[in-house]
Amino acid sequence: MSNFFTRKLRHSSPPWRVQEERRGIIYNQLDQKIATVPKAGEIDWQTRTANLNLIAHAPQLLEALITACYLLDTQGIRPSDDVVALINACRPGAPPVVLKDDDEQLPPAAVSSDDDTL
Repeated sequence: MSNFFTRKLRHSSPPWRVQEERRGIIYNQLDQKIATVPKAGEIDWQTRTANLNLIAHAPQLLEALITACYLLDTQGIRPSDDVVALINACRPGAPPVVLKDDDEQLPPAAVSSDDDTL
């Protein structure tokens, strides 16, 4: 589900996966450890499992959010500034996503251009 906006993300390449659930370790596609969730006992097992799965699916969730915002914006539905700020917080080092002005028409080639205007 990669698009112009998600190609510029600088996190470890997805998919991420929980490979060692008991140890709470999440790996990227290159088998590099990218996160560890505290052992059960520090937090309850259900919360720990939920945290592991949320972290493991973070790249796909961010891609889906960016894509949804782009699609909404191109249909004239402006995503909230809080959502755009969240997207930008997840993209350190990448140019910030900026929504187009309400009276500005997004060119058809915007998806393949090099700016990050939604």
